[in-house]
Amino acid sequence: MTNNLGRKACTAALALALGIGSMGLVACGSTTTSSTGSDAATEATAADASGDVLAAPTDFTIGEDGASFSFTSNDENIGYYFVRVYKLDENGNESGEYATSSKRLNNTATGEITGTLDTSSLGWGSYDYKLVSFAASGTDYESPESVIRVVTFGEGGTLERPEMAVVTSGNTVQFVLDWYTLSDWYDYQYMPTVTFNVYSDAECTNLVTSEEFDTSTLEAEAGMQSGQYGWGTAGTYAFAMVAGMDGTESGYALTPEVTLDSLEAGTYYVTATASCDVEGINDSQASEAVDFTVTADAAGDEFESVTTSLWQNPSVMGPKTVAAAGTYTDRTDFAQSQTVGVVVSD
Repeated sequence: MTNNLGRKACTAALALALGIGSMGLVACGSTTTSSTGSDAATEATAADASGDVLAAPTDFTIGEDGASFSFTSNDENIGYYFVRVYKLDENGNESGEYATSSKRLNNTATGEITGTLDTSSLGWGSYDYKLVSFAASGTDYESPESVIRVVTFGEGGTLERPEMAVVTSGNTVQFVLDWYTLSDWYDYQYMPTVTFNVYSDAECTNLVTSEEFDTSTLEAEAGMQSGQYGWGTAGTYAFAMVAGMDGTESGYALTPEVTLDSLEAGTYYVTATASCDVEGINDSQASEAVDFTVTADAAGDEFESVTTSLWQNPSVMGPKTVAAAGTYTDRTDFAQSQTVGVVVSD
């Protein structure tokens, strides 16, 4: 799987006309299998707890689909458990609040406890599955440390190929990622780093410059939900207009991921590739090459725009410009058309 950041203020052009698109905590079952108070293994584990720290659960196991789990409760003074799932960043650190959770798993006796998680909202990437213990209410016992397993979704999968628009005005060119591509990555896969390679030949063998953009930085701009990835008013991004649903100018402007104004005058070709730093998830195919021409003149009121063949303009819905994941299933390496694996590790 994959991820990236960077955002330049837009000085010139970016134009697009309408393309209408559409835009828990989890109810999870659990069971407990009791064991007798004379169970020697349980007594030994509980006895190992130092002072008032309760015995930690053991044998925490995640099912092959990542949606089921089981563990052994070793202390009758534990009141209840939760299994909570946290997304890991590229450094292996938990990022943000938990993404999903089991329901409360009451501990009525020592023994095996099983349960399920709703993983439908989890995209590709690595997650901490954290088994959290809570001492019974009204006691002075201290809860043990959480037990953690790392689960990676998307094993063997390939990131969706980027679609993009290229807008030029004078000596300035802007590259804009398709919002439907971004939404598919966000909801189903992984927010990758995208590399824009600019070549001087149609065969794309003579590299002129390479620019990277970390799309994970767009998550905050999207308010932690897919569908919106950076837009402003016409006064801010004068050439990045998106048409309204009646075909008239909406007053909204998409923010480019990359703006270049230092290329020598001439014709160039650009491709975009998404890459992932999660082991087991493959980089995307390179996008179609889009040709563009820049001049020696400063950017002005006139501009030209070209897109890859599967590009779709986002929809303008009231005060928002949005693009819902899964709207266009014909995308190359669309996530929902792939069968991928789940890997569990300590």
